[in-house]
Amino acid sequence: MKDIADISEAVELAEAVYLPAEQSERMLKQAGFSEVAHIHGDRGQHVLICGSSRAVWVVFCGTNDLLDVRADLKWWPVKIRGGGRVHRGFRAYWEAADLWGPMMDHLRRLADRPLYLVGHSLGAAGAQLAALWCCNGWPERKAKVITFGGPHVGTRGWCRQFEAAAGDFVRITNAMDPVTFLPAWPFYRHPRYGRHLHLDPQNRLHVNPGWKRMRSLERGLVASAIGAAFGTVTSFSLLRGLQSACNLQDHGIVNYRARWEEWKANR
Repeated sequence: MKDIADISEAVELAEAVYLPAEQSERMLKQAGFSEVAHIHGDRGQHVLICGSSRAVWVVFCGTNDLLDVRADLKWWPVKIRGGGRVHRGFRAYWEAADLWGPMMDHLRRLADRPLYLVGHSLGAAGAQLAALWCCNGWPERKAKVITFGGPHVGTRGWCRQFEAAAGDFVRITNAMDPVTFLPAWPFYRHPRYGRHLHLDPQNRLHVNPGWKRMRSLERGLVASAIGAAFGTVTSFSLLRGLQSACNLQDHGIVNYRARWEEWKANR
């Protein structure tokens, strides 16, 4: 599969963006990235830019503090230029001017290399929005977008815009990760462009799984939530019930990387 090398590099970078700056820079320099830059916005946004002789990677950090959670919860769709609507919190969080100016400066300086946009969770939404904004400001440079545990970003109109803007799109989902089903269909949806790779609970890889398989997972999540609610009542443990209901271990980037590496080793 042609995406294996790209995904392996992307998942490593998607994990590195959560690390302290000094630790991630040291790790990435050792991995062969000659350019490493961190950009921080005034709302807690964090973007990592890594340049190697092969490509330039822009990595968007996912939910990491309470400001990020506030962005996640502002789910009502708002209009976006060109048609369609996107998640209000995602748009407001990632379109900050203090983020895009420095980021575009770096990309212009590294304009001779292929561009990859990567993100996990809230960062996956940032990577998808960035593909559209980069295309609007720089039409000749289309990026490959790789996301892990990404939520729905926008409506059907937004998806059409994204599909025209992105050079390629690979979306990776893991087992029973609930975030990949949110915010709820039919108001939001994932783009159908590119490839959807799903690692099922037995760590088997499905390429472009059909809607029946994903709907069955959705039903499994609902059943899990009902069971967890019952467990909360009977055990008087709200925290345990919430953890069980949300399957949050399937959403963590550490889990995504571990399961991807396991699948690679056993394929």
